[in-house]
Amino acid sequence: MLGQLIAVGSRSMVYAWGSDAVAKVPLPSTPHGWIRFEASYTDAVFQCGAPVPRVLGIETVEGREVAIFERISGVSMWDALMARESEAAPFGRELGELHAGLLATISPVTLPTQFARLTSKILAAAQSIDSTLSRLLDRLPDSPTGTLCHGDFHPKNIVMSKRGLVVVDWFDACRGNPCGDIARASLLLSPRRRGGMRPNHLPGASQRVLDELHDNYIWSVRKHVSFSDEEFENWMYIGAAARLSEGVDQEPLVAFLEGCR
Repeated sequence: MLGQLIAVGSRSMVYAWGSDAVAKVPLPSTPHGWIRFEASYTDAVFQCGAPVPRVLGIETVEGREVAIFERISGVSMWDALMARESEAAPFGRELGELHAGLLATISPVTLPTQFARLTSKILAAAQSIDSTLSRLLDRLPDSPTGTLCHGDFHPKNIVMSKRGLVVVDWFDACRGNPCGDIARASLLLSPRRRGGMRPNHLPGASQRVLDELHDNYIWSVRKHVSFSDEEFENWMYIGAAARLSEGVDQEPLVAFLEGCR
């Protein structure tokens, strides 16, 4: 019943499902039950009025559960930017406005807390990479839990559709501190000053485009969300430690974390 392959991610593949839906199929390495969690998070966020796809149900394909979502016709913001690299600044400002809108949304209480998510990731990184990473847990604030945080906010997870910008991939959704989610997005956009980290999830762009996108994103989101430079820097270190558990290039993240010793 799966149709044409539409997209491939680090945890799943997306296929057409009929003419107006898509099926998100977990990769063999993805833990059982993951797809159902993401569907439940997405549905909860949808009920809060956020711009996300409607969840249509869970099906079984070749013995594995797959999530069925409404199909959002359009291109990712990243693909649009790659076609118009000279417009990195306005794309960055639009990205910041969108994120600020999400962060102004009251989170569903059914989402995990940011504190629990990051604690789990940092402990996993400490166990598999370097035990001293556990010291970052002392820097993790026991934050308020009312703000909706995406947890993986970047242009590849935004679809530019006729109905506006739609945000997808909500597996890492949580309720927590907005500065923590902004710092995570900054880390994913990978500006030059963060150790020269190249984002494999955002392929094809020059460093100039990445920096221009990032700086305009930060400028835009800070118009709506207040935080100090010190708070932001602390969340950057926490986010870098957590990201080490995600199977990405370790060297630049470890080099960046040297600065917080």
